[in-house]
Amino acid sequence: MPKTISFHNGTVWSRGHNIRDERYTGKQEHIDFSLTANNVIIRDVSVRQAYDEIFGQAVREYNDRQKRADRKIDCYYDKIKKDKRKHPVYECIVQIGDKNDTGNSAELEKQALIRFAEEWDKRNPNLSLIGAYVHCDEPDGTVHMHLDYIPVAECSKGMLIQNSLDRDLQQQGFKSENIHQTTQIAWQEREREALTAICREFLIDAQHSQGIGKRRKYLTPQEYHRAKDEQQAQIDNELQPLKEELDEYRQLDVAAKAFIVDEKKLPFIKRVSVAEDDMERLKEQAKAYRINQTEINTLRKRKATLDKRQSELDERSASLDKKNNNSKKIGRP
Repeated sequence: MPKTISFHNGTVWSRGHNIRDERYTGKQEHIDFSLTANNVIIRDVSVRQAYDEIFGQAVREYNDRQKRADRKIDCYYDKIKKDKRKHPVYECIVQIGDKNDTGNSAELEKQALIRFAEEWDKRNPNLSLIGAYVHCDEPDGTVHMHLDYIPVAECSKGMLIQNSLDRDLQQQGFKSENIHQTTQIAWQEREREALTAICREFLIDAQHSQGIGKRRKYLTPQEYHRAKDEQQAQIDNELQPLKEELDEYRQLDVAAKAFIVDEKKLPFIKRVSVAEDDMERLKEQAKAYRINQTEINTLRKRKATLDKRQSELDERSASLDKKNNNSKKIGRP
């Protein structure tokens, strides 16, 4: 009977657990430390180091363009940690088979997982892999691998490259058709197929689970919640550039009482001089006033459209949640 490919993508990650740091794993009883020597670390970069290497130049270029000090980014990693819709690092947990048909001492499966990690960069040029760890020291489980990555997407607003998983996957060619076939679901399906192909090369009889629209009628709870998050991210991504476009002008204080120009009368002529700094501020104020009501109304209409889409998504999600509960198909993707 073919072994099942398991590929779970999520937002919970722990480098301390993955590298078996005793400060994190000392009380984790499911680990047999006598077997830890069999683990393999393929790649291991600390998250702050990775953020500096990936986004450092983009942050510096962005800050150089800012005239206002309060708009500069001190630490992009800290900025992403505070973002309610983004995550600093995403993690895939991948395995072939289970305890009954594979176990911890399966050398072929172990080598197949290593190959899968080594070819990650070719398959996913926009998903920067910062950690790849094969674990063979959990007796109640089977050999498996943790893959930690950071999305790196090209953007036209703000920083030239940013952490944006949905935009990243779109730039890698994946499209969202509906809640059953989102960019993340399509990408995960491709990754399962890639691992299945590697298994064939190692003469491992394996198959990946069928996706929605093939043999499965319902999303698993994990897929359902990720689909909801992804569609919400799409809405936020579409609205964000509009918000940023207006944000620069909102931050300017255009109230007359808040803007005082230091005028100096010039002798013998009916003119006054204005300091150069005040003139620059006056230009900024004039620029803010040029944002007319039509542009503001356009933004409001666009937001209303996206709010309507959000409402429709909530209705579909509630219906899907009911179907999932009725189907009783609870399991890992």
